[in-house]
Amino acid sequence: MNVERRIDVTVATKNSARTLDKCISAIEANIPFRRLIVVDGNSQDETIEITRRHRALVITETGLLGKVRYAQALSCETDWVAYIDSDVYVYDTWWPNVSRYVNIRNVGMILGEAEAPVTKLPIYERYLKHISRKFGAAAFSNALIRRELVLSCKELLRDIHAGEDTVLARHLKVLGMRIVTIPMPLFYHDKTAVDDHPNAFFRWGQSSRMVGGLSGLKNLAKTLKNNVRNWWIFTLETKETNMQLFGFLLYLWWQMLLGYLHPTIEVN
Repeated sequence: MNVERRIDVTVATKNSARTLDKCISAIEANIPFRRLIVVDGNSQDETIEITRRHRALVITETGLLGKVRYAQALSCETDWVAYIDSDVYVYDTWWPNVSRYVNIRNVGMILGEAEAPVTKLPIYERYLKHISRKFGAAAFSNALIRRELVLSCKELLRDIHAGEDTVLARHLKVLGMRIVTIPMPLFYHDKTAVDDHPNAFFRWGQSSRMVGGLSGLKNLAKTLKNNVRNWWIFTLETKETNMQLFGFLLYLWWQMLLGYLHPTIEVN
């Protein structure tokens, strides 16, 4: 694909007025897009007014996040689609780097690393970057994705409200497709992982129960195993022994367990 070829860009929103104008401005400045499609979850703030000022196409989808991700792909028309979260500001280096891989036949998703605000637990950001570089990552936050791959995940995405990137990653692996994680910061994420991930793990626990029932307990067991394993790998390879980080990883798993035990999924 020629780097100058325009693609569709899609942004999911829900009361995103605080960051949306800056998000879209960065897209307009740094991505050669054909259309900008905003899939909104019935925002009650100024989100819609901001999208209209930027002349974006607005589609309403109030379902679970997995359904929103599918609706985003469905509303686009280009072979590759850029998913950009509403609190993400892409740099001018994002497009030149991610677009380099689109002509590789077995690549299905391409994304970069983030810069983010300083947190009360900065070692967690270092941990995430280290593990991502070692094992790869998958995220809809700043990804260029083959549209057909998301569309083929309709049933897999339907009943989940978190971890939809993990679901897509597993699907790509089954299909023999690669995810390319570019090991350099290509965007600014206006949200800290320390603040965001507990709620995401809670919703991932809810989704595990909804999709898998009792078999969803395997997700909980696998997450606990991975968190402990990854902490140990990070500790050995960086020589940073941090029990506060270990405790936070256990806390994330606890949030996932609470989500699994929670009776209903609330769309927010």
